[in-house]
Formats: sequence, structure tokens, C-alpha cells
Amino acid sequence: MRAKIHILGSGGLASEVTLYLLAMGYEPGRMIGQGDRQVKGWYAVGIGIPHVKKRAIECCKSGVKWMTVYHRSACVLLDAGITYGDGCVFAPGAVLTTNIKIGNFVLFNLNCTVGHDARIGDYCSIMPGAAVGGNCTLGSCVMVGANAAILPGVKIGDRATVGAGAVVLRDVPAGHTIVGNPGRSICALS
Repeated sequence: MRAKIHILGSGGLASEVTLYLLAMGYEPGRMIGQGDRQVKGWYAVGIGIPHVKKRAIECCKSGVKWMTVYHRSACVLLDAGITYGDGCVFAPGAVLTTNIKIGNFVLFNLNCTVGHDARIGDYCSIMPGAAVGGNCTLGSCVMVGANAAILPGVKIGDRATVGAGAVVLRDVPAGHTIVGNPGRSICALS
């Protein structure tokens, strides 16, 4: 086993990230939840809800280093122009194609896909089975629900939510929640 990696989060996703770390040959450390005492060292992120993830990361003190976690069955072609920030998680079956720019602390959950030339902002979460088409842009703190589809070229604003199974045909303003097929806004953050 290699160095111990602590997990920020204590729910189901944190348990899954623990298994990914084991598969990578790392020894999982403590799961750190709300109210737990933080320890210095390396961390992986196990929080899926974007605004909760952002707040938890911002609360971390100095002495924390963020690890990007790749499951061995994720297909991320780094030699194909994909760049990413700190603390990302690439779950089993995640597929990213070419020329993709990824921010910090982004979750690519089970069997999601991201097409060519996409731009993914900080703290986004792309849930199981979701498909983000080529040349799409996701702002910061965007949640893309399970099995949602975002068609090529669509722009999703900061803090927007795409509901499970939604099919997004046009740009989504910041803070809006989109559901259905075709996707329609049902509410907006104030």
C-alpha cells in the first residue's frame, strides 16, 4: 500500500471513493464529515452535491493536499488534450474524449460521458449515466443528474441543476433547474 488518503465526506459517494482508492493501491484514511477534526495530509473528495462540496473544501485548513482519483476502468485520454484541476474523481466507466478542460473538484460518476471540446467548471458533478455533448460548457457548481443528456454546444450557467433524465436542447441560465424532455426550467435560485 502507498500513502494514506483521507476522504472529505462520509456518505455513499465517500464509501465509493474509498473503494477506488483501494483499487489504485492506496490505503484509505479517515472519512472526514461535518464537525470532524481535520487532519493534515492528502485528501480525496467524496461529496457529490456541488454547493456542499464547495463549502466543505473552502472550510479545509492549510496542510491539505488534494488528490485526483481515477478508477482503472475510467477512460480519460490525457494525451488527447484533456486537462484537469485538483481533487477530481473519475469513477468506473466514465468516458472523456478529446480536448476537454476540467476545473477543480469535478466528479465524473459511473458511466457518464463527456464529448470533445467541452469545458467543465469547478465543483461540478456529472452523475451516473449522464451524457454531456461535444463543445458544451458547464459553469461552476453545476449538477447534471443521472441519465441526463446535454446536447452538443449547450452552455449551462453557474449553479444550475439538470434533473435526472432531462434532455437539454438549449442554453440554461445560471441558477435554473431544468427537468423533462425536452428540458424546461421549473425554478431559479434568487
